[in-house]
Amino acid sequence: MSASDEVRTATDYVAHGHPRRALSAAWRAADTSLREGDAEALRAIMAICEVLRENPNKRIASDARQLSSYCQHTLDGAGGGVQSHAIIARISRMRQPKRVCPDCAEKVQQRAHVCKFCGFRFESLDDQSE
Repeated sequence: MSASDEVRTATDYVAHGHPRRALSAAWRAADTSLREGDAEALRAIMAICEVLRENPNKRIASDARQLSSYCQHTLDGAGGGVQSHAIIARISRMRQPKRVCPDCAEKVQQRAHVCKFCGFRFESLDDQSE
């Protein structure tokens, strides 16, 4: 589903008095808009959050403030556009291949020269290819 479809779903939930479902759809829309680079969808989500912030349920109001803040920071950090933040880059680095340190058994980056946990020095990558 596209970000604009998720925004429409969230808007329908708000109109029909289902704030939890609206908030859930708005979070999905924010995720999709980040992947699609859809700044307009983020602005629409912020408008939905403005309505949800007035909800008497404190949890829903708090979550709506958090989502609105997330959308605003995403837009501000990208100069009004949408881009992946540092957290996305960190997550992708975490998924890089790992190897286990033979000294302490912790997982370290595949290309590491020294274990960050115990200081064990790995053979250089050039030595391994011979």
